[in-house]
Amino acid sequence: MNLANPTILLVDQQPSGIDRLDLMHKAVFKFKTPTAARELATLLASICPEPQRVVVGLAELLLNAVEHGNLRISHEEKSRLRRRDYWDEEVTARLAYPAYADREVWVEFSREPSCIRMRIRDQGDGFDWQNLLQRDLAEVTGLHGRGIAIARLVSFDTIEFHGKGNEVEVTVVTAARE
Repeated sequence: MNLANPTILLVDQQPSGIDRLDLMHKAVFKFKTPTAARELATLLASICPEPQRVVVGLAELLLNAVEHGNLRISHEEKSRLRRRDYWDEEVTARLAYPAYADREVWVEFSREPSCIRMRIRDQGDGFDWQNLLQRDLAEVTGLHGRGIAIARLVSFDTIEFHGKGNEVEVTVVTAARE
């Protein structure tokens, strides 16, 4: 699989046996890899109203947690690695580094009466999230900040970073809007 161009499963292609996720009200997920991030994004989005809207932003946030958070790949490194077509190899190598091999991303899922809430936390050093939230999509059409802008402007009803930026909480409204 080419990690530089993520592929998200369409929600109607979800594996069999998960058709009763509407019964889930609280869950905690842990994962380490970009592949697991994409699969979990597809699974959790399938529970939400307008899953195709949610899956894009959720995948971006989960991939950021792995790549920039746990594996500490800077935006500059990512740009350089992609230009040299060495992105997949670097991600694979870092996943095996002793310093990063045990790092996980946690996702806490909860269904509330009027919304679905997901809290994503990685083990990275965080980032300056305040600056990114003040930008609009037109300002971040390049490689950096695009995923967060999409998540904020398209995929979720609310997005809130906490602390040093290695934790983000998103909500999707499920009750009819008045």
